[in-house]
Amino acid sequence: MSGIGLFGGTFDPIHQGHLFLCRTFYEALELDQVVLIPTVHPPHKPEGVTTAFFHRLAMCRLAAASLPFAAVDDIECSMKTSGFFVEVVREYARRYPGTPLYLLCGADTFISLPGWYQARELLSMITPCTVMRPGAQAREVYKAADFLERWQVKPVLLDLSGPGISSSQVRQCLERGEDPGGALHPAVLDYIRTHHLYIREGNCFE
Repeated sequence: MSGIGLFGGTFDPIHQGHLFLCRTFYEALELDQVVLIPTVHPPHKPEGVTTAFFHRLAMCRLAAASLPFAAVDDIECSMKTSGFFVEVVREYARRYPGTPLYLLCGADTFISLPGWYQARELLSMITPCTVMRPGAQAREVYKAADFLERWQVKPVLLDLSGPGISSSQVRQCLERGEDPGGALHPAVLDYIRTHHLYIREGNCFE
């Protein structure tokens, strides 16, 4: 195998920006597979703030079905991890010894990597990858990359302008009863409608 991309996150909900990142690095790194790994209990968020894990997992599976190279792993649930990604990466390193692992993440997440739990161990097992827009964000990304290189980490940075979508923006749109349009995969939007996720009582959209 030439490599596996691991993309962990809350995915509340998963949107086209996430899928863009999957496609971008699958092609750029010629990966064998990209694995979406929804977090059960994000350690940086209070209990009960995120949508139920089974809903987020289902939406990830619906979105991943549109990408032939993508899979979804409920490893954080099946292994009952503490929510720290280092545990997931340890398990993948054990499952696929000798296979390069790549950590796919948005620019904001990349910038925060030096502060992650057991970051040095984590980044000794997996190569971080991100895309960024020119400007202030790019400067912060390069600053974080310079710091990581002191740990002998060589991140993969791509200068690209992605869709510019955030899960919080999508949730706010849905809460107001507005159609998020192309921000979500149609199957994910149908799931949200069916299960009445994010939409405040009294608001609705067709």
